[in-house]
Amino acid sequence: MGLCIRTSDIIWIHGPFPAGKYPDITIFRHVMKNFLEPFKRVEANRGYKGKAPEFVKTNDPFCAKPEHDRIQGVVRARQEFVNERLKNYQCLNVHFRHSVEKNAACFRAVAVLVQLSIRNGEPIFPVEYNDH
Repeated sequence: MGLCIRTSDIIWIHGPFPAGKYPDITIFRHVMKNFLEPFKRVEANRGYKGKAPEFVKTNDPFCAKPEHDRIQGVVRARQEFVNERLKNYQCLNVHFRHSVEKNAACFRAVAVLVQLSIRNGEPIFPVEYNDH
Protein backbone atom coordinates (compact mmCIF):
# COMPACT_ATOMS: atom_id res chain seq x y z
CA MET A 1 0.00 0.00 0.00
CA GLY A 2 1.25 3.47 -0.81
CA LEU A 3 0.26 6.93 0.39
CA CYS A 4 0.42 10.28 -1.35
CA ILE A 5 3.17 12.30 0.34
CA ARG A 6 1.26 15.59 0.10
CA THR A 7 -2.27 14.45 1.05
CA SER A 8 -1.83 11.15 2.98
CA ASP A 9 -4.47 9.61 0.70
CA ILE A 10 -4.17 5.90 0.03
CA ILE A 11 -3.21 5.89 -3.64
CA TRP A 12 -1.90 2.39 -4.33
CA ILE A 13 -2.86 -1.10 -3.15
CA HIS A 14 -1.61 -4.36 -4.60
CA GLY A 15 -1.88 -7.88 -3.31
CA PRO A 16 -2.51 -9.84 -1.21
CA PHE A 17 0.78 -11.63 -0.83
CA PRO A 18 1.31 -14.59 1.51
CA ALA A 19 3.00 -13.38 4.71
CA GLY A 20 6.76 -13.80 4.60
CA LYS A 21 6.86 -15.22 1.09
CA TYR A 22 7.39 -11.92 -0.72
CA PRO A 23 9.52 -9.28 1.04
CA ASP A 24 8.56 -5.64 0.45
CA ILE A 25 11.56 -5.12 -1.84
CA THR A 26 10.42 -7.96 -4.12
CA ILE A 27 6.93 -6.49 -4.38
CA PHE A 28 8.43 -3.07 -5.11
CA ARG A 29 10.88 -4.33 -7.72
CA HIS A 30 8.40 -6.53 -9.60
CA VAL A 31 5.18 -4.56 -9.18
CA MET A 32 5.18 -1.05 -7.73
CA LYS A 33 8.04 0.48 -9.70
CA ASN A 34 6.13 -0.39 -12.89
CA PHE A 35 3.32 1.93 -11.76
CA LEU A 36 5.58 4.96 -11.28
CA GLU A 37 5.43 7.74 -13.85
CA PRO A 38 8.69 8.86 -15.47
CA PHE A 39 10.95 10.74 -13.03
CA LYS A 40 8.71 9.86 -10.05
CA ARG A 41 10.18 8.19 -6.99
CA VAL A 42 8.92 6.74 -3.75
CA GLU A 43 9.99 7.54 -0.20
CA ALA A 44 11.40 4.38 1.36
CA ASN A 45 14.08 3.10 3.68
CA ARG A 46 17.67 2.57 2.53
CA GLY A 47 17.13 -1.13 1.82
CA TYR A 48 15.20 -0.20 -1.32
CA LYS A 49 17.75 2.21 -2.78
CA GLY A 50 20.37 -0.39 -3.74
CA LYS A 51 17.80 -2.30 -5.76
CA ALA A 52 16.34 0.62 -7.72
CA PRO A 53 18.05 3.95 -6.89
CA GLU A 54 16.37 5.80 -9.74
CA PHE A 55 12.97 5.03 -8.19
CA VAL A 56 13.66 5.47 -4.48
CA LYS A 57 14.25 8.53 -2.28
CA THR A 58 15.90 7.68 1.04
CA ASN A 59 17.73 9.29 3.92
CA ASP A 60 21.16 9.62 2.33
CA PRO A 61 23.83 10.41 4.93
CA PHE A 62 26.12 11.91 2.27
CA CYS A 63 23.75 14.68 1.25
CA ALA A 64 21.37 14.86 4.20
CA LYS A 65 19.95 18.14 5.39
CA PRO A 66 18.24 18.29 8.79
CA GLU A 67 14.98 19.68 7.35
CA HIS A 68 14.84 16.87 4.77
CA ASP A 69 15.43 14.22 7.42
CA ARG A 70 12.61 15.68 9.51
CA ILE A 71 10.15 15.68 6.62
CA GLN A 72 11.15 12.15 5.57
CA GLY A 73 10.62 10.97 9.14
CA VAL A 74 7.16 12.52 9.21
CA VAL A 75 6.25 10.91 5.87
CA ARG A 76 7.33 7.50 7.09
CA ALA A 77 5.49 7.99 10.38
CA ARG A 78 2.27 8.72 8.49
CA GLN A 79 2.60 5.40 6.64
CA GLU A 80 3.00 3.60 9.96
CA PHE A 81 0.02 5.52 11.37
CA VAL A 82 -2.17 4.34 8.46
CA ASN A 83 -0.89 0.79 8.97
CA GLU A 84 -1.98 1.05 12.62
CA ARG A 85 -5.46 2.13 11.53
CA LEU A 86 -5.64 -0.89 9.24
CA LYS A 87 -4.56 -3.13 12.12
CA ASN A 88 -7.48 -1.83 14.16
CA TYR A 89 -9.67 -3.81 11.76
CA GLN A 90 -7.57 -6.93 12.38
CA CYS A 91 -6.71 -7.26 8.70
CA LEU A 92 -2.92 -7.13 8.96
CA ASN A 93 -2.07 -8.98 12.12
CA VAL A 94 -4.24 -12.11 12.03
CA HIS A 95 -4.23 -15.09 9.69
CA PHE A 96 -7.03 -14.78 7.11
CA ARG A 97 -8.80 -18.14 6.81
CA HIS A 98 -10.64 -17.64 3.54
CA SER A 99 -9.73 -17.45 -0.14
CA VAL A 100 -7.14 -15.05 -1.51
CA GLU A 101 -9.91 -13.30 -3.45
CA LYS A 102 -11.96 -12.73 -0.30
CA ASN A 103 -8.82 -11.56 1.51
CA ALA A 104 -8.17 -8.97 -1.22
CA ALA A 105 -11.78 -7.77 -1.14
CA CYS A 106 -11.76 -7.44 2.66
CA PHE A 107 -8.44 -5.58 2.70
CA ARG A 108 -9.63 -3.15 0.02
CA ALA A 109 -12.87 -2.56 1.93
CA VAL A 110 -10.89 -1.75 5.07
CA ALA A 111 -8.58 0.54 3.07
CA VAL A 112 -11.66 2.39 1.80
CA LEU A 113 -12.94 2.77 5.37
CA VAL A 114 -9.57 4.10 6.52
CA GLN A 115 -9.43 6.49 3.57
CA LEU A 116 -12.95 7.74 4.31
CA SER A 117 -11.97 8.31 7.94
CA ILE A 118 -8.92 10.32 6.80
CA ARG A 119 -11.14 12.50 4.61
CA ASN A 120 -14.00 12.86 7.11
CA GLY A 121 -12.77 13.90 10.50
CA GLU A 122 -9.82 11.67 11.42
CA PRO A 123 -7.02 13.11 9.27
CA ILE A 124 -3.43 11.99 9.36
CA PHE A 125 -1.11 14.67 10.64
CA PRO A 126 0.12 16.95 7.82
CA VAL A 127 3.58 17.36 6.38
CA GLU A 128 4.63 20.99 6.09
CA TYR A 129 6.43 22.02 2.91
CA ASN A 130 8.55 25.07 2.33
CA ASP A 131 8.57 25.58 -1.46
CA HIS A 132 11.24 28.29 -1.59
